[in-house]
Amino acid sequence: MKIKKVKNWVALCCSLFVVNLLNAQEKVIFSTLDDVKKLDDFAASISTVSNTQKRVLTDNCFLRKRSKISRFNFVGHIGLIAPGDMSQIKGVHIFIFKNIFEEIDGKHEEIPFSGTSLAHFYLDNANAGLLKKVEKEKVLVSVDLDLAGKELILESGSYWIAFAPVMATDGLPADSVWYWYEGGGASYYVRKWNNGDTKWSPIRSGSPRTMAFSIEGKEVVLGISELDMQTAVLTVYPNPSCDIFKISTPKEIVSVAVYNGNGQLVLQNRSETVDLSASPKGIYFLTVTCNDGTQVREKLIKI
Repeated sequence: MKIKKVKNWVALCCSLFVVNLLNAQEKVIFSTLDDVKKLDDFAASISTVSNTQKRVLTDNCFLRKRSKISRFNFVGHIGLIAPGDMSQIKGVHIFIFKNIFEEIDGKHEEIPFSGTSLAHFYLDNANAGLLKKVEKEKVLVSVDLDLAGKELILESGSYWIAFAPVMATDGLPADSVWYWYEGGGASYYVRKWNNGDTKWSPIRSGSPRTMAFSIEGKEVVLGISELDMQTAVLTVYPNPSCDIFKISTPKEIVSVAVYNGNGQLVLQNRSETVDLSASPKGIYFLTVTCNDGTQVREKLIKI
């Protein structure tokens, strides 16, 4: 009987080990690569940096869980005839923004590019983390943060990702620039930033509706003490709810943000009441920031 109990205990431990191992594996945590296509309007999809000009395009993504990011993949081509000469890519810039908007007089306005990024990586050709290959007519550029010796952990929520290869040292000839491909999936309109601009701006006419890229990584599980600390300081009720959710916390709330399943911001304030009466039924993601820096994330279910 004791031998049987030992065997069962060993089997349980092995099962838990396998589950944890599978959960720890790298996987695609965001992607628009299901329906990739080339744009007819090349000028709208240029995202390239040189010594004389900077043009950066950014697009929105949503992470459902706190994740350690391992790789970014970007799809486009070089020059006017695809796929182009990959040797012209001298390096790449990646910027990660938590938000590119701020509320001014009740309206969401694009905020300046300089100094606003949550993270910025630049990899040149000498860095092992910069990977390039051709797939049919498409150029796939990957930035592997593990190989590059970089670390990036992002909380669940909405982010903006900007990518721009360094293609030339003196100007941007048409045969030496990076052209984005359009990806599939719901998204904000892509925003652009040019040297001399004071804010991000939309490029809706002829622009990619969604940029073609993906993010790989793995979930980072909170420690028990950290999880207890978060759940102890904030409660959301009732949840599920038909329209109104209440936030209860002894701390001062400085920011409340609610995103839908596509990562789109649907509500932003600093109130203890979340009113989703004007929003359709479904799952939403709440992020509450308190005055001591504590940030708590909850899933809201509207029925």
